[in-house]
Amino acid sequence: MFSKRQFKSGRWQKGFTLFELLIVVAILGIITAIGIPSIARTMHKEGMRKAVSDFVEACSDARAMAILKQETTTLTIRPHEGTFKSPTKSFTFPENVQIEFMGVNFSLVDMEMEETTVRFFSNGTSDEFSIVLKSHMMETVTISLELVTALADVNYVK
Repeated sequence: MFSKRQFKSGRWQKGFTLFELLIVVAILGIITAIGIPSIARTMHKEGMRKAVSDFVEACSDARAMAILKQETTTLTIRPHEGTFKSPTKSFTFPENVQIEFMGVNFSLVDMEMEETTVRFFSNGTSDEFSIVLKSHMMETVTISLELVTALADVNYVK
């Protein structure tokens, strides 16, 4: 694709023509235009992904501490502040993610309560717990703890 030209000085020059450079710039522009929307969608989902990841990590941490220390540990959730705390870390839900509702031991939690606790026991079990998170993009995620294993089960609702 290189062009060879002879100038008045008698030397041959190699290089791209202006037309070739414009074609390359146009192709790069098209590729960028195609890629930007998918990057934007990924960035918007980051809040929900982070919230789910942090919450599952907090549950796993509380379960592990209960088993290792052979004592009951708790996961504390403060709905109004949008925070939750495992035995070793504190987390905050991203601003674009809200708690829709929670249930502990088959009872719906009053969202006006200051805090809610979920217990993790030394035998690897926990209280029954479910939480529904909703983002400003109307994504809905349900996170439930299995009674027998206390492992988090994540379901994305469409």
